[in-house]
Amino acid sequence: METEFHDMGGASKQLGADGSGERSSERPTIRSVMQALAILETLAAGQRSMSVSKVADRLGVSKAHAYRLLSTLASERYVEQDPVSSEYHLGLAAFSLGQLARTRVGIREIARPHMEWLSETTSEAVHLAVFEQGHAVYIDLIECLYPVAPLTRLGGFGPATATAPGLALLAFQPDAVVESIIEAGLPKYTESTITEPNRLREELKAIRQRGYAVNWGGYRSEVCGCAAPVRNHENHVVAAISLGVPASRFDRPRAKELVSHLTRATEAASYDIGFRMSAFAVGTETANADQLDHQDQTETM
Repeated sequence: METEFHDMGGASKQLGADGSGERSSERPTIRSVMQALAILETLAAGQRSMSVSKVADRLGVSKAHAYRLLSTLASERYVEQDPVSSEYHLGLAAFSLGQLARTRVGIREIARPHMEWLSETTSEAVHLAVFEQGHAVYIDLIECLYPVAPLTRLGGFGPATATAPGLALLAFQPDAVVESIIEAGLPKYTESTITEPNRLREELKAIRQRGYAVNWGGYRSEVCGCAAPVRNHENHVVAAISLGVPASRFDRPRAKELVSHLTRATEAASYDIGFRMSAFAVGTETANADQLDHQDQTETM
Protein backbone atom coordinates (compact mmCIF):
# COMPACT_ATOMS: atom_id res chain seq x y z
CA MET A 1 0.00 0.00 0.00
CA GLU A 2 1.28 3.46 -0.92
CA THR A 3 -0.20 6.76 0.24
CA GLU A 4 0.68 10.25 -0.94
CA PHE A 5 1.24 12.90 1.72
CA HIS A 6 1.39 16.64 1.26
CA ASP A 7 4.50 18.25 2.74
CA MET A 8 5.13 21.81 3.90
CA GLY A 9 7.07 22.68 0.76
CA GLY A 10 4.18 21.75 -1.53
CA ALA A 11 5.88 18.56 -2.75
CA SER A 12 4.70 15.02 -2.05
CA LYS A 13 6.25 11.87 -0.70
CA GLN A 14 5.43 8.22 -1.11
CA LEU A 15 5.33 6.24 2.10
CA GLY A 16 5.50 2.53 1.55
CA ALA A 17 3.72 -0.19 3.49
CA ASP A 18 6.31 0.03 6.23
CA GLY A 19 6.08 3.85 6.31
CA SER A 20 9.72 4.13 5.40
CA GLY A 21 9.38 6.35 2.31
CA GLU A 22 11.40 5.91 -0.84
CA ARG A 23 14.63 5.09 0.94
CA SER A 24 14.19 1.68 2.51
CA SER A 25 17.58 2.02 4.16
CA GLU A 26 16.54 5.00 6.32
CA ARG A 27 17.00 4.45 10.03
CA PRO A 28 13.85 3.74 12.13
CA THR A 29 14.31 6.99 14.04
CA ILE A 30 14.32 9.00 10.83
CA ARG A 31 11.28 7.11 9.55
CA SER A 32 9.37 7.95 12.72
CA VAL A 33 10.23 11.63 12.37
CA MET A 34 9.06 11.59 8.75
CA GLN A 35 5.85 9.84 9.74
CA ALA A 36 5.16 12.32 12.55
CA LEU A 37 5.75 15.23 10.17
CA ALA A 38 3.43 13.59 7.64
CA ILE A 39 0.66 13.54 10.26
CA LEU A 40 1.14 17.23 11.06
CA GLU A 41 1.31 18.19 7.39
CA THR A 42 -1.87 16.28 6.60
CA LEU A 43 -3.76 17.91 9.46
CA ALA A 44 -2.43 21.34 8.44
CA ALA A 45 -3.35 20.77 4.79
CA GLY A 46 -7.06 20.49 5.54
CA GLN A 47 -7.67 17.14 7.23
CA ARG A 48 -9.17 18.66 10.38
CA SER A 49 -9.04 15.50 12.50
CA MET A 50 -7.98 11.88 12.18
CA SER A 51 -8.56 8.70 14.17
CA VAL A 52 -5.77 6.28 15.04
CA SER A 53 -7.09 3.85 12.43
CA LYS A 54 -7.14 6.53 9.75
CA VAL A 55 -3.58 7.57 10.56
CA ALA A 56 -2.47 3.94 10.42
CA ASP A 57 -4.14 3.50 7.04
CA ARG A 58 -2.68 6.73 5.67
CA LEU A 59 0.84 5.84 6.78
CA GLY A 60 0.60 2.17 5.99
CA VAL A 61 1.65 1.16 9.51
CA SER A 62 0.09 -0.76 12.36
CA LYS A 63 -2.45 0.89 14.67
CA ALA A 64 -0.03 0.39 17.56
CA HIS A 65 2.70 2.31 15.74
CA ALA A 66 0.26 5.06 14.72
CA TYR A 67 -0.88 5.35 18.34
CA ARG A 68 2.72 5.72 19.54
CA LEU A 69 3.33 8.50 17.02
CA LEU A 70 0.17 10.34 18.03
CA SER A 71 0.88 9.87 21.74
CA THR A 72 4.35 11.36 21.31
CA LEU A 73 2.98 14.35 19.41
CA ALA A 74 0.22 14.77 21.99
CA SER A 75 2.69 14.71 24.88
CA GLU A 76 4.29 17.86 23.43
CA ARG A 77 0.89 19.33 22.45
CA TYR A 78 1.53 19.22 18.72
CA VAL A 79 -1.72 17.30 18.42
CA GLU A 80 -4.65 17.05 20.80
CA GLN A 81 -7.29 14.36 21.16
CA ASP A 82 -10.98 15.19 21.11
CA PRO A 83 -12.49 13.62 24.26
CA VAL A 84 -15.78 12.88 22.47
CA SER A 85 -14.72 11.57 19.05
CA SER A 86 -11.24 10.37 20.17
CA GLU A 87 -9.87 11.81 16.93
CA TYR A 88 -6.70 13.91 16.85
CA HIS A 89 -6.32 17.47 15.58
CA LEU A 90 -3.53 20.05 15.55
CA GLY A 91 -2.55 21.21 19.03
CA LEU A 92 -1.47 24.49 20.53
CA ALA A 93 2.25 23.84 20.06
CA ALA A 94 1.72 23.47 16.30
CA PHE A 95 -0.19 26.75 16.22
CA SER A 96 2.59 28.38 18.25
CA LEU A 97 5.15 27.39 15.63
CA GLY A 98 2.87 28.74 12.95
CA GLN A 99 2.57 32.04 14.76
CA LEU A 100 6.34 32.29 15.09
CA ALA A 101 6.75 31.66 11.37
CA ARG A 102 4.06 34.17 10.36
CA THR A 103 5.48 36.87 12.59
CA ARG A 104 9.13 36.59 11.57
CA VAL A 105 8.50 39.83 9.75
CA GLY A 106 5.88 42.34 10.77
CA ILE A 107 4.75 42.83 14.32
CA ARG A 108 7.93 41.43 15.88
CA GLU A 109 10.19 43.75 13.92
CA ILE A 110 7.94 46.75 14.58
CA ALA A 111 7.58 46.03 18.30
CA ARG A 112 11.21 45.10 18.94
CA PRO A 113 12.69 48.63 19.26
CA HIS A 114 9.95 49.55 21.72
CA MET A 115 10.54 46.34 23.67
CA GLU A 116 14.25 47.15 23.83
CA TRP A 117 13.49 50.65 25.11
CA LEU A 118 11.14 49.17 27.71
CA SER A 119 13.78 46.66 28.79
CA GLU A 120 16.43 49.36 29.17
CA THR A 121 14.04 51.69 31.01
CA THR A 122 12.62 49.16 33.49
CA SER A 123 15.35 46.46 33.72
CA GLU A 124 12.56 43.88 33.68
CA ALA A 125 11.72 40.98 31.35
CA VAL A 126 9.73 42.07 28.29
CA HIS A 127 7.46 39.75 26.27
CA LEU A 128 5.47 40.05 23.06
CA ALA A 129 2.46 37.75 22.84
CA VAL A 130 -0.45 36.97 20.52
CA PHE A 131 -3.76 35.24 21.25
CA GLU A 132 -4.25 31.65 20.14
CA GLN A 133 -6.79 29.07 21.34
CA GLY A 134 -7.34 30.61 24.76
CA HIS A 135 -3.65 31.22 25.42
CA ALA A 136 -1.08 33.97 25.14
CA VAL A 137 1.65 32.67 22.81
CA TYR A 138 5.04 34.33 23.26
CA ILE A 139 6.54 35.33 19.90
CA ASP A 140 9.39 37.49 21.17
CA LEU A 141 11.08 38.19 24.49
CA ILE A 142 13.91 40.07 26.16
CA GLU A 143 15.06 38.67 29.47
CA CYS A 144 16.31 40.92 32.23
CA LEU A 145 19.64 40.78 34.05
CA TYR A 146 17.99 38.83 36.87
CA PRO A 147 15.46 36.70 34.96
CA VAL A 148 12.03 35.72 36.21
CA ALA A 149 12.12 32.02 37.08
CA PRO A 150 11.02 29.78 35.51
CA LEU A 151 12.02 31.47 32.27
CA THR A 152 9.42 32.13 29.59
CA ARG A 153 10.52 30.56 26.32
CA LEU A 154 10.01 31.70 22.77
CA GLY A 155 6.96 29.89 21.42
CA GLY A 156 5.76 29.10 24.93
CA PHE A 157 2.29 29.95 26.11
CA GLY A 158 0.27 30.75 29.21
CA PRO A 159 -3.47 30.70 29.98
CA ALA A 160 -5.34 33.80 28.88
CA THR A 161 -7.30 33.90 32.13
CA ALA A 162 -4.30 33.95 34.48
CA THR A 163 -1.45 35.89 32.87
CA ALA A 164 -1.06 39.61 32.20
CA PRO A 165 -0.62 39.31 28.41
CA GLY A 166 -3.38 36.71 28.27
CA LEU A 167 -5.85 38.98 30.02
CA ALA A 168 -4.80 41.99 27.95
CA LEU A 169 -5.51 39.98 24.79
CA LEU A 170 -8.64 38.20 26.01
CA ALA A 171 -10.27 41.51 26.94
CA PHE A 172 -10.45 42.41 23.26
CA GLN A 173 -11.67 39.07 21.89
CA PRO A 174 -15.27 38.60 20.69
CA ASP A 175 -17.79 37.76 23.40
CA ALA A 176 -18.26 34.30 21.90
CA VAL A 177 -14.57 33.52 22.41
CA VAL A 178 -14.65 34.71 26.02
CA GLU A 179 -17.79 32.70 26.77
CA SER A 180 -16.36 29.54 25.21
CA ILE A 181 -13.32 29.83 27.49
CA ILE A 182 -15.56 30.36 30.51
CA GLU A 183 -17.74 27.38 29.57
CA ALA A 184 -14.62 25.19 29.33
CA GLY A 185 -13.85 26.02 32.98
CA LEU A 186 -11.55 28.45 34.76
CA PRO A 187 -8.70 26.45 36.36
CA LYS A 188 -7.22 27.64 39.62
CA TYR A 189 -3.44 27.97 39.47
CA THR A 190 -2.83 30.04 42.59
CA GLU A 191 -4.85 31.75 45.28
CA SER A 192 -4.95 34.86 43.06
CA THR A 193 -6.40 33.18 39.96
CA ILE A 194 -9.77 34.44 38.77
CA THR A 195 -12.05 31.39 38.75
CA GLU A 196 -15.51 32.99 38.97
CA PRO A 197 -17.07 33.76 35.55
CA ASN A 198 -18.69 37.07 36.47
CA ARG A 199 -15.52 38.30 38.10
CA LEU A 200 -13.58 37.50 34.94
CA ARG A 201 -16.13 39.34 32.80
CA GLU A 202 -15.89 42.38 35.10
CA GLU A 203 -12.09 42.30 35.00
CA LEU A 204 -12.01 42.11 31.21
CA LYS A 205 -14.36 45.10 31.05
CA ALA A 206 -12.08 47.02 33.43
CA ILE A 207 -9.04 46.16 31.28
CA ARG A 208 -10.78 47.55 28.20
CA GLN A 209 -11.57 50.75 30.09
CA ARG A 210 -8.14 51.39 31.61
CA GLY A 211 -6.08 50.02 28.71
CA TYR A 212 -3.87 47.47 30.49
CA ALA A 213 -3.89 44.33 32.64
CA VAL A 214 -2.03 43.68 35.88
CA ASN A 215 -1.31 40.20 37.22
CA TRP A 216 -0.63 39.76 40.93
CA GLY A 217 0.55 36.13 40.66
CA GLY A 218 -2.46 34.50 39.05
CA TYR A 219 -0.54 31.81 37.17
CA ARG A 220 2.62 31.43 39.23
CA SER A 221 2.49 33.01 42.65
CA GLU A 222 6.11 34.13 42.44
CA VAL A 223 5.64 35.97 39.12
CA CYS A 224 3.65 39.18 38.63
CA GLY A 225 3.48 41.65 35.79
CA CYS A 226 1.49 43.95 33.56
CA ALA A 227 0.54 43.99 29.88
CA ALA A 228 -1.05 46.34 27.37
CA PRO A 229 -2.46 45.75 23.88
CA VAL A 230 -0.88 46.69 20.57
CA ARG A 231 -3.40 47.87 17.95
CA ASN A 232 -3.22 48.01 14.17
CA HIS A 233 -4.54 50.59 11.71
CA GLU A 234 -8.06 49.13 12.03
CA ASN A 235 -8.03 49.44 15.83
CA HIS A 236 -7.77 45.66 16.16
CA VAL A 237 -5.65 44.31 19.00
CA VAL A 238 -2.99 42.20 17.28
CA ALA A 239 -0.59 41.56 20.18
CA ALA A 240 0.28 42.49 23.73
CA ILE A 241 3.55 43.63 25.27
CA SER A 242 4.08 42.59 28.87
CA LEU A 243 6.56 42.97 31.71
CA GLY A 244 7.30 39.93 33.88
CA VAL A 245 8.41 40.82 37.40
CA PRO A 246 9.22 38.67 40.48
CA ALA A 247 6.59 39.16 43.17
CA SER A 248 9.34 40.22 45.58
CA ARG A 249 9.81 43.51 43.71
CA PHE A 250 6.28 44.11 42.44
CA ASP A 251 4.29 46.32 44.79
CA ARG A 252 1.70 48.96 43.96
CA PRO A 253 4.15 51.89 43.46
CA ARG A 254 6.36 49.73 41.23
CA ALA A 255 3.35 48.47 39.28
CA LYS A 256 2.19 52.04 38.70
CA GLU A 257 5.65 53.04 37.46
CA LEU A 258 5.92 50.04 35.13
CA VAL A 259 2.44 50.55 33.68
CA SER A 260 3.38 54.12 32.77
CA HIS A 261 6.45 52.94 30.81
CA LEU A 262 4.61 49.95 29.34
CA THR A 263 1.72 51.93 27.90
CA ARG A 264 4.15 54.44 26.40
CA ALA A 265 5.84 51.56 24.58
CA THR A 266 2.60 49.94 23.36
CA GLU A 267 1.20 53.26 22.17
CA ALA A 268 4.41 53.88 20.19
CA ALA A 269 4.33 50.36 18.72
CA SER A 270 0.68 50.77 17.77
CA TYR A 271 1.48 54.08 16.08
CA ASP A 272 4.25 52.46 14.05
CA ILE A 273 1.84 49.73 12.92
CA GLY A 274 -0.64 52.35 11.77
CA PHE A 275 -3.02 52.97 14.66
CA ARG A 276 -4.19 56.58 15.03
CA MET A 277 -6.12 57.58 18.15
CA SER A 278 -7.94 60.39 16.35
CA ALA A 279 -9.52 57.90 13.94
CA PHE A 280 -11.07 55.95 16.80
CA ALA A 281 -11.79 58.66 19.36
CA VAL A 282 -15.12 57.17 20.41
CA GLY A 283 -14.74 54.16 22.69
CA THR A 284 -10.95 54.21 22.75
CA GLU A 285 -9.43 54.95 26.15
CA THR A 286 -5.98 56.28 26.87
CA ALA A 287 -4.23 54.09 29.43
CA ASN A 288 -3.94 55.68 32.85
CA ALA A 289 -1.61 54.16 35.44
CA ASP A 290 -3.35 56.16 38.19
CA GLN A 291 -6.25 53.71 37.99
CA LEU A 292 -4.04 51.25 39.85
CA ASP A 293 -4.90 53.23 42.97
CA HIS A 294 -8.46 51.93 42.69
CA GLN A 295 -7.60 48.25 42.22
CA ASP A 296 -7.55 45.55 44.85
CA GLN A 297 -4.00 44.17 44.99
CA THR A 298 -5.28 40.80 46.26
CA GLU A 299 -6.90 40.13 42.88
CA THR A 300 -5.36 38.93 39.64
CA MET A 301 -5.77 41.60 36.98
